[in-house]
Amino acid sequence: KMMNQLLAVSSTAVKEEENAGSSLVSPSLAKSKSYSIENLPLSIKTIWPDLYFKLAPLEDHFKTFLQNNYKRKCVICDVQPRESVICLVCSQVLCLHFSKGCKGIPKDFNNNCGPLNYHARICGGGFGIFLFIGEGNIFLCDSPRVVDADSVFRNQFGEPMTTKNMNWNEFTLDSNAYERLRKMYAEHNVGIQVCYSKMKSSRSFIDWRL
Repeated sequence: KMMNQLLAVSSTAVKEEENAGSSLVSPSLAKSKSYSIENLPLSIKTIWPDLYFKLAPLEDHFKTFLQNNYKRKCVICDVQPRESVICLVCSQVLCLHFSKGCKGIPKDFNNNCGPLNYHARICGGGFGIFLFIGEGNIFLCDSPRVVDADSVFRNQFGEPMTTKNMNWNEFTLDSNAYERLRKMYAEHNVGIQVCYSKMKSSRSFIDWRL
């Protein structure tokens, strides 16, 4: 019911923007009698970002994901990292630790924060979701705080990848787990999850330059 109401509002918004000569509506959409989520005008997308925001596409199998990404260079220093992460918002790869090779961060950046914090500030206004390419686990960033979370790659029993269980052939992308990450970011709940994780556990990932 809510979706039908939204699409009805979308139809009205499209017509209003068309009449106003807005460049936000494509000619094909303006002539169409049906509207979908992908075709919502910018004015609607701004109000309900959760309807259209998507995280970076990932391979179905972790082994394939690793093979496709482990040789990619860091977007900050243009060097292949010893350990790297991929930003799930923009698909860029960056070094996991500043002390292990990333030299592209300005020296005066925020009291020596590391590459995850630096990229999160540029890409997501201080918030970020990163996937550790080597081990599959997730890092959530609410700059300058960074915590780790379970991998979105699971085995047939629904168990996430861990350092104790890393048979690459057994792990595939869990679409439900990935959708939960997408909604967390789209609904601006990354900071809440970071706070909850730090309250629940004393374990913390430190993203600092050493």
